Amino acid sequence: MAFVTVATRLPKEAEKRLRELMEGERLDKSSAARKAIELGLAEWRKENALKQLRDGKASVGEAARLAGLTIWEMLELAKEKRVDYVKLSKAELDEELSLLAGE
Repeated sequence: MAFVTVATRLPKEAEKRLRELMEGERLDKSSAARKAIELGLAEWRKENALKQLRDGKASVGEAARLAGLTIWEMLELAKEKRVDYVKLSKAELDEELSLLAGE
């Protein structure tokens, strides 16, 4: 994996949390910062994908891709977060149920 250098200023509280991560995971400062950023970005990707799904801007498959998850994992995450991703009107739902019932 190729790396790039990123310099940033952290609030004192964030630096304290970074030190806790360093001690808890037995990591050097760079590795701890990298892990914290990767975890934060992974969480952001999931939240962004859920928002896109909730707003109807992404299908389940597209949301899964955005989040870096499988479709099944995305469906489970949507269920856990109570994200309603099926946007059918009552008439559309009735029609779908009729088709399923063979009417």
